[in-house]
Amino acid sequence: MKVLITGGCVFLGSTLALYLRERGHDVMVMDNLVRRGSESNIERLQEHGVAFVHGDVRCVEDFTGLPPGIELICDASAQPSVVSRYTNPIFNLTNNKLGVIHVLEFVRERRCPLIFCSTNRIYSGDRINALPRRESATRLEWDSAAWRNLPAGSRPPGFDPEYAVSEEFSLDGAGRSIYGVSKLMADVVCQEYAGAFDIPVIVNRLGVISGAG
Repeated sequence: MKVLITGGCVFLGSTLALYLRERGHDVMVMDNLVRRGSESNIERLQEHGVAFVHGDVRCVEDFTGLPPGIELICDASAQPSVVSRYTNPIFNLTNNKLGVIHVLEFVRERRCPLIFCSTNRIYSGDRINALPRRESATRLEWDSAAWRNLPAGSRPPGFDPEYAVSEEFSLDGAGRSIYGVSKLMADVVCQEYAGAFDIPVIVNRLGVISGAG
């Protein structure tokens, strides 16, 4: 399969590119290299047979030169910092919303599927923090006993102490950060395009990502 990964030189995108390449897929990454250190991944990607295109998802012109035959897009492009953008919320909102719209227009025109890398920050921190939890020796954990003791009518849908939050959990509320708001906007746009234009879209609401590299 011929795969394009936008934001492909940062941690998530480059790791995914190498994972898919190792499984025999034809992988290309597109990145604007604005995030410091992302350029250091180019050589490693190319050594593994991953093609690199210097482009910015906010610039629709950068999509016109992409080769034909792309069968799947994974959009991992974003301004990912939760705490650094309160001084310039417009940048955060524009960067993470406009880019995904250009990606969606690309897949709409070419009828190829999209995997969009969303985030669990789209859920309200106020609502998440209201769920019953307890403090263990090393971490906070969901409190199953307290959950069972809640009246059935006061238990918010979309949560289970064993499986945590699902896609049915409410998107209302505040406390998600400007970053979370920007990703929520993109998340909803992906859902709207999927329904309006019959585009196969998977929205993956990722949590904290870590690992080598």
